[in-house]
Amino acid sequence: MFHHEIYPPGHPTLFEPFVSYLLKRPKDMQFRNDIHWRPINEICHPCQINYDFIGNYETLEDDLAEVSNLLNMKIKFPRTRKNRIYWKDSFKPIMKLHPDYRERLTNHYFHDLKMFNYTYD
Repeated sequence: MFHHEIYPPGHPTLFEPFVSYLLKRPKDMQFRNDIHWRPINEICHPCQINYDFIGNYETLEDDLAEVSNLLNMKIKFPRTRKNRIYWKDSFKPIMKLHPDYRERLTNHYFHDLKMFNYTYD
């Protein structure tokens, strides 16, 4: 939706204009209409469900090995990249945002940042 409204076909989506687009929408439409941008705590309800295991994307291979061991099964994750993705690398674009945007994103994802022990620095 955003990409086609802002950019011509074939043009890459840039992060700051995308964040600006989300934050300028009415409050009830900023993040709620698309599950990809909703906070994890609103999707998975960690306070209401007693999960046996919570994995992180950044440690996906290690987490899968642990689950595999707990289930006494051999599960192998297909490797698509040689390098791991570190959460600090994924926050680099956020650090380049206008401070107001960064603050608003931090407020919106506050519980997720706290739950997964993420910081921007």
